[in-house]
Amino acid sequence: MSQDVTEKDMREKDMIEKELASGRSFDEFVGTSEEGEFVRRRVGEIRFSPSFEKALGDFEKATLVVFADMGCPDCRAVLPFLGKIGEVNPGIRVVFGEWNAASEEFLQKRLGTGRVPTVLALDASGKLTDGAFVERPLPVHRATAEAPSRKDAMLVIGKFRNGGNDDLIEKDLLKVLRGEKNDVLPYLK
Repeated sequence: MSQDVTEKDMREKDMIEKELASGRSFDEFVGTSEEGEFVRRRVGEIRFSPSFEKALGDFEKATLVVFADMGCPDCRAVLPFLGKIGEVNPGIRVVFGEWNAASEEFLQKRLGTGRVPTVLALDASGKLTDGAFVERPLPVHRATAEAPSRKDAMLVIGKFRNGGNDDLIEKDLLKVLRGEKNDVLPYLK
């Protein structure tokens, strides 16, 4: 059994090292497209809560590995936070991995889903933690799953995509940075 864990750990380590070596910065990932300009504007509009900003300052060194797609509206809702985190604390490195079949397979095996955006964290020693942000904050996943109709679920998602749940994004990204498990899988159907 420990051999299986070791092999799994090695595969994960190889995948993450590949993404860190070839990954892009926030500016490289966002680019200059219309979607990219939207995300850049949003970075300037976001005002982190004092408690979130203070918590970010507590990290001397951490790395967030992000898998996203600029065409995804959920990604565009979360990306500005990732851009601003790097501004607030340069000790937190944000790297954008390549979104392709290999990364989707990696996420599927690691988390049970290959949805974007997905944010993983490495601790100060470079080890992948249990923390993961997948698609939307956990309370948004819950509210969507519990909505009485598709229309109500879309209203919940629309609120998230239009900046109505910024506090929830902060909370879930902080959990990721701290390596806390954030189990959204029951809500991803």
